Amino acid sequence: MIFGEWPFVDGRNPQTYTEERKEHSESFSDGDGFSIMNLASQIEIQVNGEERQCPASSTIADLLSSLEMKPKFVAVEQNEQLVPRAKHAESPLNAGDRIEIVTLVGGG
Repeated sequence: MIFGEWPFVDGRNPQTYTEERKEHSESFSDGDGFSIMNLASQIEIQVNGEERQCPASSTIADLLSSLEMKPKFVAVEQNEQLVPRAKHAESPLNAGDRIEIVTLVGGG
């Protein structure tokens, strides 16, 4: 027997119940953007060696914006691959990604 195969005691199908919960999760919000769906749609990534959570639909451009970093002054690697600046907005973040952000520093 696999957990979740059998209907609930009241006859509901677990799959249908899960789908209904997803549809109605927006109504379970505290007004500050926190909701059940927000918890489920977070992914964990590593940024410069530190664990960090972000929305599952985030891109590298979104990450840089949330860190208040200007793309013009950074180089970004995603899983040891350099991501060209022109591709930041179309490069999605995935759970477990290792992101390295290097800032340019001037001086003499």
